Amino acid sequence: MKVLIAGANGHTGRLIVELLGQSNRHEAYAMIREAAQA
Repeated sequence: MKVLIAGANGHTGRLIVELLGQSNRHEAYAMIREAAQA
């Protein structure tokens, strides 16, 4: 499943991205405000 995480630079967003990144069942896509935040 593809999952879009809005606010991926925040505390909770980072944890979610990390957890989904460990899964082979999900693809995490991070949404951030500015390219400089990546």
